[in-house]
Amino acid sequence: MIRGLKYRLYPNPEQEVLLAKAFGCARHSYNWSIEQRRTAYANGEKTPSRFDLNVRMTQHKRELPWLSYVSDWVLKEAIADAVRAYDNFFAHRAKFPRFKSKRDSEQSARWRQPTHKGKNHVMIPKVGVMRFREHRPVEGTIKSVTITKSSSGRYHVSFLVDDGVDCVPKPDVVTSSVGVDVGIADFVTLSTGEKVANPRLSKAREGRIKGLQRKLTRQVKGSNRYKETKRKLAREHERLACERRAFLHELSTRLVRENQAIAVEDLNVSGMLRNHSLAGAISDASWGEFFRMLEYKCEWYGVHLMKCGRFEPTSKTCSECGHRMGRMPLSVRSWVCPECGTIHDRDVNAAKNILSAASVEYGRGGQVSPRLQQRGTARRSVKPPASAVG
Repeated sequence: MIRGLKYRLYPNPEQEVLLAKAFGCARHSYNWSIEQRRTAYANGEKTPSRFDLNVRMTQHKRELPWLSYVSDWVLKEAIADAVRAYDNFFAHRAKFPRFKSKRDSEQSARWRQPTHKGKNHVMIPKVGVMRFREHRPVEGTIKSVTITKSSSGRYHVSFLVDDGVDCVPKPDVVTSSVGVDVGIADFVTLSTGEKVANPRLSKAREGRIKGLQRKLTRQVKGSNRYKETKRKLAREHERLACERRAFLHELSTRLVRENQAIAVEDLNVSGMLRNHSLAGAISDASWGEFFRMLEYKCEWYGVHLMKCGRFEPTSKTCSECGHRMGRMPLSVRSWVCPECGTIHDRDVNAAKNILSAASVEYGRGGQVSPRLQQRGTARRSVKPPASAVG
């Protein structure tokens, strides 16, 4: 299994200079590759492939001797990133590739076949041995190592490791499952009735971030105080991102370990962010990142990830009898079913319906137990309205 492991890196001042050269050469190689492809397209020529760009880079290094200060892997990997950026664009997974700048929030370079020397140390060609905080062991074959520098001035090293362990096979029959409904007041509501509160991490640091932003606007751009304030502001944003990532990892790992199947709603998060009234709260909650973590962790640990359609009326459908209510605004947090008299919590009821709808859709492939499929089918038997009868 291929895994990515990220650690905090502590280079010495001399190594910071060497890493800065590596970042600059990688950035130049990436921008040069994009320029080569743009020029070929403008002249009606054949688009150069990754192999063609590597051959041209050999000649380009003779024109710019300073490109030889770093390992060849840095230049080759930057070319590979540029080619991959074009592939993602044509596959409609990303926007058109743009040039990188030394003023970007993050600088990075990647090496192939590095040597991991002992505990807490890594050897990088033409940089030397650097110390990093190995809070968990690096086990397996190291495929590549990437060093990044954030806008706050902190360095991180990421190992791409093949640990030789296969993914856990998914069970043919599922006996324990849970439905997950995401929200803003409560981050997730489970079909079991449990609710996990939204930590609202941005609110805790909002005052500090706003104060630094005001201070930054009053300082002379490019001055030493301006750079120091900008660095402090970047560190606040970095701490916020780390706290949010830790919360999402803990919650997603717990759900995967406690269940054999997890049902979620296939939400259009990017489309929901266009609602300016809720965009800030949705961004702070990071639903998209939470779903991404669930997806790859379910693949790792052999858990079925089931999805129901985004247009399913999960909130206004009774999870007991299937009666569907009319229009239900967001201000209604609980309601009583007029058919069976069941009192529903809006979010818990939605989580139960998400599990039922997803189990029916996913059960068509025969990968959930008949008991769970029958339970979902019974809940989805929606009774037609009286106006449609006769």
